[in-house]
Amino acid sequence: MTTDSAQDDIPIISGDAVGFDMRPRIPEDEERFTFSTVCRSNGLSSRLIISGYTQGSFPWPDAKDADAGLYPWGRLFPCTILKTGRVNLTHSMRRRVRDAVHRHYSGLELEILLDYDFDEVIEAIAEYHRKRSNGTWMTRDMIDMWKALHRQRIAHCVSVHIDGELAGGLYFTSVGRMLYGESMFSLRPDASKLALAALAAFAGMAHLPVIDCQMPTEHVIRMGAAVVEGRAFLKLNEFLARQSHFPWSRSESLSLLPFLESVYSEYAERTPNDLTIVHEQRFAHAGGMLFHTLAIDGTCNYYEDGRRSTMEVIPLASTDPRVTPMYNRLIEAGFRRDSTYLYRLACNECRRCIPTRIDVHAFRPDDTMRRTMKRNASLVMRELKLAPMTEEQYELYKRYQDSRHRRSVMADMDRSTVSTVLFSTCSDTRLLEFRTSPDAPRPNELKMVCIIDCLDNALSAVYTFFDPDVPKLSLGTFGILSEIEYARRNGLSYVYLGYWLPGYPGMDYKTRFQPMDIFWENGWMPERKLLQPTPSFSTQRPFRSSCFTRFAAACCFRCSRKPLTTSPWPTRLGHASRTSQAPDAHA
Repeated sequence: MTTDSAQDDIPIISGDAVGFDMRPRIPEDEERFTFSTVCRSNGLSSRLIISGYTQGSFPWPDAKDADAGLYPWGRLFPCTILKTGRVNLTHSMRRRVRDAVHRHYSGLELEILLDYDFDEVIEAIAEYHRKRSNGTWMTRDMIDMWKALHRQRIAHCVSVHIDGELAGGLYFTSVGRMLYGESMFSLRPDASKLALAALAAFAGMAHLPVIDCQMPTEHVIRMGAAVVEGRAFLKLNEFLARQSHFPWSRSESLSLLPFLESVYSEYAERTPNDLTIVHEQRFAHAGGMLFHTLAIDGTCNYYEDGRRSTMEVIPLASTDPRVTPMYNRLIEAGFRRDSTYLYRLACNECRRCIPTRIDVHAFRPDDTMRRTMKRNASLVMRELKLAPMTEEQYELYKRYQDSRHRRSVMADMDRSTVSTVLFSTCSDTRLLEFRTSPDAPRPNELKMVCIIDCLDNALSAVYTFFDPDVPKLSLGTFGILSEIEYARRNGLSYVYLGYWLPGYPGMDYKTRFQPMDIFWENGWMPERKLLQPTPSFSTQRPFRSSCFTRFAAACCFRCSRKPLTTSPWPTRLGHASRTSQAPDAHA
């Protein structure tokens, strides 16, 4: 590489300059790599960064320039770019990606995060290059400048954590729809490659098509980076950099493992439910915070007519201290937790799955529930911290699935898979074990396990499985009653029961626990308020399709505007026939 930064005719501009022509001069011969300097600045600013990067230049000082407080701006020709979405991986890297998807790396816990502790990442990169090169172009002024750019959502980082320790990563700059790779480091084998592969997967789904690699290192060339002619690059760069800025989240770090899984799916096990991550990124607002979400498409678990279901998924990392307040806000916005993800159903074909919760202080058990509590009074409850699934718990789980959900996806899962799905968490998760008393005919026999999340003001019932051979005990009902009592003793106001599907037999039990609140139109309201009946229509005239249309639209169901022959509503609501009562379309 050659540089002409020492030439006297290179202008020196102010670090606050805006609108200065910083387009680098393209050399006539681009067969060898040449750094073409366009100017030097006596400082850096966000406005100068945006202006320079938009025109294709970037700062690259050496030790002499740093001592003089000057920053050469230019471009290395020919240019090196990496198309996002999918990058080339060696055989060893494919194994690394497979291990990363399954969250283990040489037997250790692994996580790949976007924008987690930017200050630590950039300091580690500077120290890494300082030790390798006996000095670094990353001066203290540049480090402080990029920290300030991160606070403005211009600079970002990807970090790889192994067993809670920083193992590698990279940082980059985002202007418009263009990404500019700045530098990377690796303290564990292939850690920086994992970071780059994860960033490429994320950027491809977010419609950020190109990463400017700046330097044609062996590292990026082996991963599929291409060397392009200067004029073609500057034209592409100007087009993408001048587009609207990508709305990077200000609220949370994002796990990139699901993006790796979606792009490199052949290196990961496919789920029996045929789940696929749609190449679509969405954003969810909850509690004044903006969250990145993925659209997950799969087969509907409730209808057997082949319809698809869609979930908005937010991957969370247990290492992020902001997980707990985020979880509290998101569950109030209708989200649920599954493993280390939070999700919300957002199906295109229907919206019949409704989030529910129970007001602990207003709940009063009926006579049947009191008898259930009396029958199970001899069971001993033990509260445990979340731990890997034991063999005894798995045997109870299998008997429960074989009896109650034989056709379910979860019925065929082995112990390790069930432990990953149910016993992995990003929150304060606990187990409530119910066993027979020591003086029972079968002492200390495991009868039921309740998995719960303890939040600031609520308890979330994640999953419950129990002995199916004693139906007279009504263990399912007893489990919910125990969770309500547990929440009351701990001063919690709500118990979240998950989704309720009106008319679906497997979910009717939830309506027995009153008063029940449902999440509707971005807020919680009593269930009876939504499903309150109105005075009947006249029996002298037919039930008009327009009336049913208004009612169906209010409940977010699809209506074909055809005469109604069979009611889709549960019996407890009454049948909407030509002469029946029609539920009110609530305000």
